Amino acid sequence: MKLTGLAILLFITIPLQAAVTIVECEDADGERTFQATCSPGTTQVNKREILTGPSTGGAVNSGDTVVKATLYSVPECVVCGDVREFLESRKVVVNEKDASNEQLIQEELKALTGVLRVPVIVIGDTVISGYQRDQLTAALMAAGYNPNK
Repeated sequence: MKLTGLAILLFITIPLQAAVTIVECEDADGERTFQATCSPGTTQVNKREILTGPSTGGAVNSGDTVVKATLYSVPECVVCGDVREFLESRKVVVNEKDASNEQLIQEELKALTGVLRVPVIVIGDTVISGYQRDQLTAALMAAGYNPNK
């Protein structure tokens, strides 16, 4: 009886972490889609586990500080997705700008970095080209991010 009570107590108090598996599939024409499983005639090119669970709202990561970032990306960029995941896992509000077809966004990107290359992240006054984890963390800290909350 004591063991059953302990098991129930642990089950109730341990937060459950569920995940959804998403695969990226490519057809013969090179078109890519995101699905639960690849349909016949397509090939799996990438697979991700996305944690699901209770929402924390996503807008505030610590105290009263809302940390925001702008991510310049294109849909087929895997590294852009990695940057987005890095930021969102830290409850950073991400404003994503798709540079694949928008000339104004491409001009913004070129003004920031001098080239058309993604990903580019802007946090406060800091512009970061590529997935530079140390630079991202430093920029987040300068913008008020608190990793302990």
